[in-house]
Amino acid sequence: MKKILLTITAMAAMIVVACNPENQKKNDPAGGVDVGTDALVAYFPFDGDAVCKKTALTPKTATVDFVAGRRNKCLQGKDGAYVLWELPADSPLKSMKAITVSLWLKQAPIPAEETPVPMFLEIGRAEDHFWGNFAISIDRIGTKDEPSDLLAIKTATRIPWESAYGNLWKTDLEGKYGITGNRWNHLIFIYDNSASEYHVYLNGADVTPEDAVKCNNAAGNPLGNLAIADSDNLVVGAWLPKVLDGAQDEWMGWFKGQMDELRIFDRALSATEAKALYTAEVSAMTE
Repeated sequence: MKKILLTITAMAAMIVVACNPENQKKNDPAGGVDVGTDALVAYFPFDGDAVCKKTALTPKTATVDFVAGRRNKCLQGKDGAYVLWELPADSPLKSMKAITVSLWLKQAPIPAEETPVPMFLEIGRAEDHFWGNFAISIDRIGTKDEPSDLLAIKTATRIPWESAYGNLWKTDLEGKYGITGNRWNHLIFIYDNSASEYHVYLNGADVTPEDAVKCNNAAGNPLGNLAIADSDNLVVGAWLPKVLDGAQDEWMGWFKGQMDELRIFDRALSATEAKALYTAEVSAMTE
């Protein structure tokens, strides 16, 4: 009888452990979030390290801190700190035709008297570390005369442009996204190659300005597939020219905010999926 009770107790304990959401997260390369898993190519929960749970990609350099975040721990940036991953030859980040980037972000307002523009994520390009293949940076909107806590998000994506290649720029210099400093925001950036459209979701809502959705070249033709090629590095927290090429430009700022639950997909999530992803992320919050 005693053996039976011990067996039942052990089985019950195993069920509790298996059903615990955080154990599921540790054992699941998607962190327990069942949205767009067919297209998920990178997932960084930042729970005390910077290892990609989808591919086991480990960083070459990681000098950031890890503190209490939106879900357990998160990445904490600071002056001179960053995470750098060298991408292997078979990395799916080298050949994406579309992209979705999802993350929690908390960034302090940037004083108007300061010059740095923090870069918080970049997929590098071997022959061009400046903007690379995909980059997201932050700038301030306020001035000394008209201060503001709103932050401007800037994205640059490598695309075909007429007979050559260039960067598709999308900026929020007027603060239409409403990114407020010193609070957690959930952001999803999407480039849809099939529709040649760009979308930004802020806390579950599509906030893309109407004039920013369509992505056409100078002749008015849809841009189609991204021109991502030769991706060599992924960096969080710094400008690649600073950490790889020794650039000393003062305006290339370090990311001093917090980032959590970074996900990269190699296709455009639909509007339904984007909203479902936000809902799933909120339901998993621990802060």
